Amino acid sequence: MEEVYRLLAQPASSESLPEGSVEVEDSEQWDLEMLKRFAAGTGVANVKVGKVLDVMSQSPGEQFTIPDLSKETGYGRGELLGALSGLTRHLNAHFEGVGWMFDTVWGSENEAYYSVPEHIAEMWAQVREPRA
Repeated sequence: MEEVYRLLAQPASSESLPEGSVEVEDSEQWDLEMLKRFAAGTGVANVKVGKVLDVMSQSPGEQFTIPDLSKETGYGRGELLGALSGLTRHLNAHFEGVGWMFDTVWGSENEAYYSVPEHIAEMWAQVREPRA
């Protein structure tokens, strides 16, 4: 199953990356309005990935593994992998094929490392701000 996630996250060409790693950066496509629209969704992917974004946005640029995110969110490994799979389907259906709002690096041991860049963390904080 993890091989499927690795293949889904790989760019068409990884020639410029060190052997054994693949980096995927689609987060540049996201803006504040898109993140607000995503956060307003009530689907499983929206809710669980929203909580993942809450965690990762506290430490922009830090790399998190599925076990890290499981510990921080309280979701099991299978739940998180399912949410990431659902995220891809959700984005393809509702965001015209825009990629994930966080970055993924695949290590040589087929371990994925997820991180939120600073600009996404800042926008996500605005999305999650309590309204007066």
